[in-house]
Amino acid sequence: MARARVEQHPGTTGNALLVAVSLGIVFLLFLAFLGVVKQGNLFTEANLLYVALIFYAGASALYIGFGVTGVERYVRFASLATLIGFLANTLAAGHRWYIAGHPPFASIYEMLLSFVWTVAGLTMLAERRYGVKVIGTVTMPLAVVGVVLMQLLPSSVRPLVPARSASTPGRTPSGPGNCSTAICGRRSSWNPAALSPLIRRRWMAWAGTRNNAPMSMSEVLTFEFDIFFLTSLVNSIYIIQQ
Repeated sequence: MARARVEQHPGTTGNALLVAVSLGIVFLLFLAFLGVVKQGNLFTEANLLYVALIFYAGASALYIGFGVTGVERYVRFASLATLIGFLANTLAAGHRWYIAGHPPFASIYEMLLSFVWTVAGLTMLAERRYGVKVIGTVTMPLAVVGVVLMQLLPSSVRPLVPARSASTPGRTPSGPGNCSTAICGRRSSWNPAALSPLIRRRWMAWAGTRNNAPMSMSEVLTFEFDIFFLTSLVNSIYIIQQ
């Protein structure tokens, strides 16, 4: 009898966590629905991100539960929650792209939006293609933190400013009426001096900036962190498969 009770305990615990997460998701979605009924706007970027946050939080709880207990059912439901959150995140990113007229990379808010979307997509890819199930215990809480941080940042649409061409005064390294690279660099609040002038021009052209309106340090650090994290994630998956 004691042995039977021990064997039934993990199943009971697994059901309790699944029920708790499911009830939490349903309750939060119901509250969101009441707010939408009052406002009258259903498919907005804020509502889509809120739905993504709810399902990402549920997936995080289930992935962490899998990491602690090893119950396989947690992964199945966590994957489903991640997929639904990813779809809502995709709609939010598409909506942002549509109203802004450019890919969502012009501000820290948009970079976080793209970063969270990429993290969720790589989580599903690593789980389904490479069988790395425990990766969600790290990536999905990070996605939740990213969505929460987005709520603290200004979400106004910021248009991209195209970089001036080499024939524009004040942009070329030398020439009559033009400033040199060093002088242009002093005008900027921050300048990637370690990069060559060509790479720097490509950088600013991609970011939609110009010498008198460069990327801020926080935006650059956020972008570099995104690249570092995604590179580390891909390398970790490759090492695990080896």
